[in-house]
Amino acid sequence: MSSQSTDSHLLHATVSREVLDAIVAPETVFDGSELLRVKPEGIEIHATDKARAAIADVAVSSAAFDAYRAEPMETGIDLAKVSTFLDLVSWDAVIDITITEAQTVVLSADGFTYRFQLIDPETVTRPFDESDIEHVGEVTLSGHELSVPLNLAEIAGDQIAFSVDGETDVFSGWVDTERDSFHFEFGSNDLLSFSAGNGSVTVALDYLVEIEGVIPRDVPLCVRVDEFTPVQLRYPVADGCGHVEFTLAYH
Repeated sequence: MSSQSTDSHLLHATVSREVLDAIVAPETVFDGSELLRVKPEGIEIHATDKARAAIADVAVSSAAFDAYRAEPMETGIDLAKVSTFLDLVSWDAVIDITITEAQTVVLSADGFTYRFQLIDPETVTRPFDESDIEHVGEVTLSGHELSVPLNLAEIAGDQIAFSVDGETDVFSGWVDTERDSFHFEFGSNDLLSFSAGNGSVTVALDYLVEIEGVIPRDVPLCVRVDEFTPVQLRYPVADGCGHVEFTLAYH
């Protein structure tokens, strides 16, 4: 796969609709623009909500693309426009992506071409620093396992507490309000892996439920928990050529 200079283009790539959708969907959970970093070896995308309480980070290597050539750049981008374009082309489409020196994104597939302008990166909300976040509890489960628990939890309240018990190897969650309560529990037999440690934390359900909706059903989903520490959810994309990580502030 080539990573040479693109002449008049800052980026030129082709990629399957399925892979591009997996890259774009996580960031569109939040309203607003996203920060795009393009490198010869791949791309990074960072998105955060306006309150800076939740972050989506995506990193994908050039190997995820059918073809990829790029020059280093950092810019703002409205991925909602890319998502809308993907919704309107065929599932098996191959998407041709170009970013020109005039800061224009050009998407082509199925005989359609859509152009839109990039955004000044200084106007994009910057995420908080995640570099020093550490967790004592970490579990891995199938991507679909949190679907029912989170949807039931949303009926009961607007926040959920997660707990990892290193003594019993149990990952659990609960909602407890004046009128409703809900509890779920996964033991070691229900999990793909369990990292010893004890921790519990409460997070808002609004973003969690939306995030669950974009997590592929069949991927290993890693959940990291600790007291007074943001919760992190991480899973692979593009056949392991990249990953998605969500970070949610604790309550």
